[in-house]
Amino acid sequence: MLTFDFQDGNGPVPAHQHVNGSGWVADTAYVTDSAYVGPDALVYDTACIKGMVSVMDYAQIYGNTILTDDVIIKGCSQVFEYAQISDQVVVQDNCKIFGNCKISNAVVIQDYATILGNSIVTGNCVISDTVQVYGNAKINDHARISGNGRLFGNAQMFDYSVVQDHGRVFDSAILRGRAKVSHNASVFDNAQVTSKARIQENSFVYGNSLVTGKSRVGGFANVLDNALIDEHAVVYQDSIVQDDATIKGHSRIFGQACVEDNAVAKGNCRIFGNAELSNYCTVQDQAWIEGNARISGFSIVSGQVHISGNMVVTDDAIVGGLERFPGNDTIGGDTVLL
Repeated sequence: MLTFDFQDGNGPVPAHQHVNGSGWVADTAYVTDSAYVGPDALVYDTACIKGMVSVMDYAQIYGNTILTDDVIIKGCSQVFEYAQISDQVVVQDNCKIFGNCKISNAVVIQDYATILGNSIVTGNCVISDTVQVYGNAKINDHARISGNGRLFGNAQMFDYSVVQDHGRVFDSAILRGRAKVSHNASVFDNAQVTSKARIQENSFVYGNSLVTGKSRVGGFANVLDNALIDEHAVVYQDSIVQDDATIKGHSRIFGQACVEDNAVAKGNCRIFGNAELSNYCTVQDQAWIEGNARISGFSIVSGQVHISGNMVVTDDAIVGGLERFPGNDTIGGDTVLL
């Protein structure tokens, strides 16, 4: 009886060389004759390989793994535990696939990527570099993860979305529609990033927030709660958008500005410095709010108004035109300045 030591701590066990490729296969494993097991590849434990699977180079398949169809495993990759791989998937280089994960439908996993847990990866996705996908994460429909990216928890990404660099997507967050998370940015909780939106640098998007359109969140900005960032809006530096605030158009929120509590910034407005928008106010057109200015209380600021200093606009005030308000005054009480 032939034996072979698979270097797994069990010593020499009954084994044979596969008829197609001469690689060693433990007698406890099942490999159909149609499969290919290369001369340096190993298949052991109770692994099951069916169809036209190719195990090449120094790849190892073990545990209770199931490989079917036209799968290719090569390089020094390892597939083990209860992993299932099917439908023209390619795993190459130094990858590790394990846990209860399921991978199918023309996925490419390469470099030093690791897939584990109950992850599901399908639909022409590419996972590369030192990426880790784990938990109950799902990846589908041409999504790509590279760099040192992480997708975990119940997070999902699909529709050509991208995570790269040190981007993190976790909890129940969703990426779709060519959205991108890059640099050191994180998207988590129940947040969604869709369309062509970009989350980058050291920013955080979380809560139930939605970032969509061609908008961008960067710097150290925080977008949270039920905030909406849409169209071509940009939120960056140390700014905060929270509660049910809406930022859209070509608005720019930056510095240490805060937009919250159902406030709306739209058009080409700029909110920066330590400015605050709150309580159902609207800033629109080409208005600039900066310094320590406060806009609140259902007020509307429009036109090319420039409000700075410690100005306060509140209580249903309407301010428009080309005026500059740099002082410490309060405009309120249904005041209309146009």
